[in-house]
Amino acid sequence: MKSSHLTHGAWSLAALGTFGLGLLLAKPSGSRNDTDSKNLLTVRSGNVSGTAGDAAGLSAKSAGAGSDRTATTSRPALLTPDQIEALAKEALSDPNPLTRNLAFSKLLASMTPENVGVLMESLKTNRAGGEQWQLFLYAWGAMDSAGVLAHAETLQGRDKSRFLQSTLPGWASKNPDAALAWLDTVQEGEEKNRYRSSFVAGLADHDIGRATAYVMERAQAGDQLAGEYLQTVAGEELRKNGPAAATAWGERLPEGPLKGGALDQIAGAYVQQDPKAAAAWATQFANTSYGARVVEEVGDEWAERDPKSAVAWLGSLTEGPARSEGTYSALREWTRRDPTAASEYLASMPQSQSKDSAVSGFARSLAYEDPESAVIWAKTITDEKSRIQTLTRAGQSWFRRDPTAATTWLQSASLPPETQQAILNPPRDDRGRRGG
Repeated sequence: MKSSHLTHGAWSLAALGTFGLGLLLAKPSGSRNDTDSKNLLTVRSGNVSGTAGDAAGLSAKSAGAGSDRTATTSRPALLTPDQIEALAKEALSDPNPLTRNLAFSKLLASMTPENVGVLMESLKTNRAGGEQWQLFLYAWGAMDSAGVLAHAETLQGRDKSRFLQSTLPGWASKNPDAALAWLDTVQEGEEKNRYRSSFVAGLADHDIGRATAYVMERAQAGDQLAGEYLQTVAGEELRKNGPAAATAWGERLPEGPLKGGALDQIAGAYVQQDPKAAAAWATQFANTSYGARVVEEVGDEWAERDPKSAVAWLGSLTEGPARSEGTYSALREWTRRDPTAASEYLASMPQSQSKDSAVSGFARSLAYEDPESAVIWAKTITDEKSRIQTLTRAGQSWFRRDPTAATTWLQSASLPPETQQAILNPPRDDRGRRGG
């Protein structure tokens, strides 16, 4: 498998883990003592223990809307700090995972602007993990954006930035207009790019169509990260509707590289579910400017299960970049699994651009185990550029394994001087060896 597919990369568990301690240890600037530790971080009506209120009020105004709690028609029953603590212990310590999950769901359902600080302190005390913090921060963002912005004003530097990144998806899923209005007030830069990633993740939770439109607007504005944002939307589309249905979403995207990236992501999931159906679907893109990556994804992934069928499908496509690149990847995968069968298939192929690509993929994989044979195969490639590139890779592998034999071959190989130098000075392989 040559690629992985993202869902909500904008707010990963790793990121949460790096800032969780700083977030939980941060005390509101108005706190003077620990006489009521269970209420230390309580958020009330957009104010954090009083002194952060002025800054929070400005943040709330910039959001273009007040707290999202105004949209809630019913409020959960208020729990006492002791009840919250007991529920947190059950959610994080009970030996039964079903009991833990049910208790944690109840804990989040009990969250209000008045008790969110107590709940946060209980999660800290009971050593909540990354997944629990992710859900808590998402729920907080969805429930009370004014409280989130208020608490953010009590944090500094990366703690503040990561806190906002992790609560913004929930906010965007519940009140995207207000979240976007706030985002528009942030100065352009790397931090805003991270916020945009979080915003897109939450918007995709709420409305795939709107998230797609927003990403396309960013692309038209020249945003170099639009492709990454679209990966997030594609991942959510796949999660919600599955690969077969996601194909319709992908096909409606505007023509261009962004569409190719999204279709590539869909293809990777689709071929895992139904290789033949994925291949039939991918065929329509074989002659487009972005279709090569889609066809290659299907061919490469299918070859992991059934290389002969994958290569046969690729051979049925019109000659061109998609067929060549797909065949290259599929043969490379086949060679790893069964080099004898792959070589027999290659020998039966008629000479073509696709055969050149297939031989290149075969030779590059073979070079790790049998570089001398890989060199022999590489010499049969008719396209000069591809032949030289493949010979270089195979020759470098040979030189790492047997410098004397590789050097002797080079003396009669009639290769360009720069190619010979590249073979005699191979880059380090995966094990850090240069050879010689």
